[in-house]
Amino acid sequence: MFGPVAPLMRIGAPEEATEIANRSRQGLQAAVFTRDIERAFALANRLEVGGVVINGSSALRAENMPFGGVKETGGGREGLHDTLLAMTSEKSIIVMNARR
Repeated sequence: MFGPVAPLMRIGAPEEATEIANRSRQGLQAAVFTRDIERAFALANRLEVGGVVINGSSALRAENMPFGGVKETGGGREGLHDTLLAMTSEKSIIVMNARR
């Protein structure tokens, strides 16, 4: 399956939803909808996904945000920062006791 999917299930508690989501072999993006921001962050931290959008579509993406998943959707990250890292290499130059 490739593309946006929105399964609907009746659950008893947010913890049950997290368990169900984490059993998936995929882990690209997730969305959490709630008025309780503390609960939203608690759920977001427990979800095994590459990114979580709180109170918005999981399709939300800014060009400077890293994007990618975990598990079977974990082929790395893309985005401006990650692209620059992939296209450059770091080099250290250490100068000690320099004289003219």
